[in-house]
Amino acid sequence: EKVVEEKSNNLMVFDLEDSANEKEEDLYAAVGSILEELCEKPSFKACRLGFVAGKRPVKVTFNGPQYMHNLLKKAKQLKNSVKFSRVYLSPDRTEEQRLKYQKLVARLKAKREADKDGHYFIRHGKLCRTVKAVNSVKTDNMVQRINGTV
Repeated sequence: EKVVEEKSNNLMVFDLEDSANEKEEDLYAAVGSILEELCEKPSFKACRLGFVAGKRPVKVTFNGPQYMHNLLKKAKQLKNSVKFSRVYLSPDRTEEQRLKYQKLVARLKAKREADKDGHYFIRHGKLCRTVKAVNSVKTDNMVQRINGTV
């Protein structure tokens, strides 16, 4: 539980360009640019994980979990960014949480493959599907949670 609490202040940044001679200032500038792109300016600490240069993930630590949650809510905006369109953000997960999430993503891919008409996605750790309302003049979307264990 203590590990989960510590990780609640952390955010993982994936596919951020890396170089063998990257300096700490370069990393802080790159992470700062991502935060500016999302209109957030919290104080943070950042470090690369792993040893091989390329696209090592970056662990960003904030003073509180609210900053991480705000950034995750806005993370979709990075897809429209010219500079950071391939960068994605994720919460810092424990090994157990990562395995559970991997299984959930595998189920998501299987559902999408089996049902081309449904729109499947993950929300709050659950697999969900958007269904179009049939008896409505408006095209209201209704979200269904899909039952089952991961």
